[in-house]
Amino acid sequence: MSAAVDAALVAYLEHMRHGVAVDEWLAELERDHGPVPVETLEWAARLVEDWAQSRSEGRRKLVG
Repeated sequence: MSAAVDAALVAYLEHMRHGVAVDEWLAELERDHGPVPVETLEWAARLVEDWAQSRSEGRRKLVG
């Protein structure tokens, strides 16, 4: 069980580090090119929401 907990912690920390790297990259883009237009942010949010919904629906099919 300890190996499973260790693996889960490593995966979580890698996920968090990736999120920090993405945030830093986005901040750099904004510094270099100005803010992202609201329309683009809304489009990206819809894209991620659709993706997340399709993933959860796929999981329900596997479980159900």
